[in-house]
Amino acid sequence: MPKITEEVFFKKDIHKALKEPFSTAFEIEKIASTFGVLEEKENKIYSSEGGGILRLSFDVNKNIDNVSSIVFSIEIKSESDSLYMSIKGFLKTKLLDNEKLFNEFYTNEMQPKIISYAKNEIKNFSKKIENAIKKA
Repeated sequence: MPKITEEVFFKKDIHKALKEPFSTAFEIEKIASTFGVLEEKENKIYSSEGGGILRLSFDVNKNIDNVSSIVFSIEIKSESDSLYMSIKGFLKTKLLDNEKLFNEFYTNEMQPKIISYAKNEIKNFSKKIENAIKKA
């Protein structure tokens, strides 16, 4: 059974009043799709005479190698004139139990470099998302 670890390097909740929160939510999803493979979990729109509610959640995965990947988990809720977003960026590592020698090498030699790379990628991508919200 593989040993899966997740190291969270970025976590933020955002709320912003917007005139067009739905279009901003879909713009965030579009930006996210440029980072990696997008896996949609929920995409629902509820509408009524009083306005609408959008629920959008997805993960974005960017493989670094066969063992590690950078993952962003994003949840967006949008109501008539507000956007609520929760974003988490983390490094996911999956080591196999039957590969002890490789796991030791990977953990001691490769992972420190990968952590540094992941922190930088997460920082840059999270800034893109925050800037998209600021511009909206």
